[in-house]
Amino acid sequence: MKKLILAVVALGFSGTTFAVHQGLYTGSEGRRIVFSHHPDDGMVVYSLNISDSTGRPMTKNGILYQSRNTKKPVAGNDYTFGQTSPYYDDDAKSGCQISAKWEQGGVLKLSAGNSCSKTEKTIYTGHYIFTDKIVFPKKYRGAWAANCRNSDPAEWLRIGRNSFTQFTDFTPATVISTNQMDGMLVAAAVEISEGAGSRSFLMLRQEESKLKVTGEHHGERIDMTVQKCSAKAGL
Repeated sequence: MKKLILAVVALGFSGTTFAVHQGLYTGSEGRRIVFSHHPDDGMVVYSLNISDSTGRPMTKNGILYQSRNTKKPVAGNDYTFGQTSPYYDDDAKSGCQISAKWEQGGVLKLSAGNSCSKTEKTIYTGHYIFTDKIVFPKKYRGAWAANCRNSDPAEWLRIGRNSFTQFTDFTPATVISTNQMDGMLVAAAVEISEGAGSRSFLMLRQEESKLKVTGEHHGERIDMTVQKCSAKAGL
C-alpha cells in the first residue's frame, strides 16, 4: 500500500502543469519580451515582442514572432515561432525560426535555429523570467486630462497598473521598465499593433495636484499638464 501511495504521488508531480503567463519577461542585458496570445479563426496565435529595456525593437522591422496553435500554450511543450505576420511582405521578414518552451517558475527558454543569423542567435537564445512587478505607482494610476469637464473621455490619458494609452482607440502600451530620474518617473513601454511592436514612453512629474506629462505613444508626442479625472484608468 505504501509503495502504491508513493507511486501515485510521483505520478501526480510528474503530470503537474504550470501556468503560462501572458505579460512581461525579462532577460539578460536588459532584454525584454512581451508575450500574449489571442484567438483567430479557430486557432490561438501566440506573439513574442522582443525589445531592449527602452522598448526599441530587437527584431527585423519590429515584427512580432508568432506561432499558430490549436490550444493555449502549455508549459513543457516546444513551440516554433517565426515572423509570419500577414501585415508584411516576405522580404520585410526574417527567415529566423525560434524554439520556445515555458518551464517551471515562470521561465521562458528561447533557442534560435539554424536559419537564424549569428546576431539573431545571440539576441534570441536565452532564458527569460516572468515578472508582474514593473508597474506604475498607485498615485499615477487613473484617467487624466487638462480639463476633465470640457474634454472627451476618449482622449484622456489613461494610466493603468502596467499599461497606458493616450487615446482609447490606440492599443495600450505595456510598461517594460521604470526609473526615477531628476524627480520624474520614466516609464519605457512597447505598443503592439498590426503585427509589430514599437517604442512608447512616459515621463511623469507630480506638481501638487497636477501631473506634468511628456512622452510618446502610437507615434504621437505627449506634452501636457493634467489633472486626475478618475481613479480608474479603464484599461
